Amino acid sequence: MAYQTLEACTIPIDGQPKRAVKATCGQCQKTETLPFNTSRSHGNDDEQVERQAKHKFENTGWSMGKTAAQHRCPKCFTTIRRRKEDMKKSTSDAVEVSNKIVQMVQPEIGTEIMTKNMTVTQEPEAPKRPTRDEKRIIFQTIDGVYVGEKTGYSEGWNDKRIASDLGVPVIWVSTIREENFGPDIDQAMATLINEAKAILIEMKATQLTAEPVLALLKEISERADRIEHRLRIATNGN
Repeated sequence: MAYQTLEACTIPIDGQPKRAVKATCGQCQKTETLPFNTSRSHGNDDEQVERQAKHKFENTGWSMGKTAAQHRCPKCFTTIRRRKEDMKKSTSDAVEVSNKIVQMVQPEIGTEIMTKNMTVTQEPEAPKRPTRDEKRIIFQTIDGVYVGEKTGYSEGWNDKRIASDLGVPVIWVSTIREENFGPDIDQAMATLINEAKAILIEMKATQLTAEPVLALLKEISERADRIEHRLRIATNGN
């Protein structure tokens, strides 16, 4: 069995070597080996076998990606998830504090006056910039689902989804992705783009091949028209 993102190996069980599979964390490089018999009720589909092997690791707390670099051991996965939760909580707390301040001020000056003053006199605030921790979490999240510059994100992922999951502005995600990874596309879109490029190349090649034939057909058609015209004159003359 040749895995794409895992490693086939053996481990001793009851003094006998047994088939196993090894995963490596793309973050901390920790490895873990689990017994896994590829010849028992897994079928002959290599992709299906690897999916079932990944599922076995997920049952132990691993996060398994589409590439080996995207795998995360339970410790790293828990850390990333906790950071996401902390970031969401911080954002939620800031919104709650802001709402409380508005509720405290409104009874004193009146809702209409406050709204009018904010509309007329309040200067627009400069967009908030992410902290180092927020940048690091966004980078790690993108890194976990971004396949490569030509392919883009894993299917179904994009800047907007990551921003929604982390509770941060999309512009933060877009900026970090543009500076460090590649375009905001996923595998499905990349496939469509490549197919469109291939069709365009075929169309251009066909056009180059067809142009001489079309020119010849035009010339033959013009010659036929001239002959028909001469025959019509000759027939009328007789």
